[in-house]
Amino acid sequence: FWRDPIRLQQGIDFHKYLLDELDMEANVNKSAVMLFGNTKLKEVLKESLKFRWGTDPIPIVDNYKYLGIILNHKIGRGVAWDEQANKNISRGAGAYAKCCRFLQGSKVDLNIKIQNLQTMIRPQYIYSYECIYPTETKQYSYPPGALKPEV
Repeated sequence: FWRDPIRLQQGIDFHKYLLDELDMEANVNKSAVMLFGNTKLKEVLKESLKFRWGTDPIPIVDNYKYLGIILNHKIGRGVAWDEQANKNISRGAGAYAKCCRFLQGSKVDLNIKIQNLQTMIRPQYIYSYECIYPTETKQYSYPPGALKPEV
């Protein structure tokens, strides 16, 4: 779907059909289309392309937040991933700082400390981890060159 706007719209229509058949709804207000590549071409395409979920328009955006990761034109560059990873590390450090006194308290049972660590701190560090660092298995399941940024 990613290189052909007609196929993308057909994919959107197919998913709408499936959800309608299952009597389910999609939150189209949280959906968007992103275009990557040549900036001048993107501007022309943004003016001429229109995507719809039934009768509801789907906006074409330059930035999109998914699982805490901000997707944009810089996403193929290592710096963009580093920024996202650093944001997660900062969140984890903040969660640890808030729980630090509790975790260092000698009167608190070790099992409770571990549970606190697993429920309050660990999720902050690993949130969206698979998007930032795909597993080796997932990397090999992508078509050749899919993980390389386009020049």
